[in-house]
Amino acid sequence: MIKKLANEFLLTNSGSSLILHLNELGKLTMEYYGAPLPEGEELSKYVRKNNMVGTATNYVKADFALSDTVANFLPSMVFLWFFFLSVPTGLMMNKIGKRKTVLLSLVVTALALA
Repeated sequence: MIKKLANEFLLTNSGSSLILHLNELGKLTMEYYGAPLPEGEELSKYVRKNNMVGTATNYVKADFALSDTVANFLPSMVFLWFFFLSVPTGLMMNKIGKRKTVLLSLVVTALALA
């Protein structure tokens, strides 16, 4: 079923829903939901309310028995690491080159995942 409301389209089948939202600047965003959304309700309250970071944070909080403070601090770690490492990485990139910097970062990532 396809339903249109203002700048949003709701595509549903028996097991899932997809919302297509067109904003004022013409950017199209898609939201996927594993369950059908209720009929007759405003779709805008569903758009951009569920995101992967929030969902993953809740699972990590439950699995590791973290407090709210620690669990909410985890997503901000990305921005803190970017803040602290962007300038040194840029300096290293200027010194040894972009290709070697990217290869070094891939090696570091592979070692961290091993």
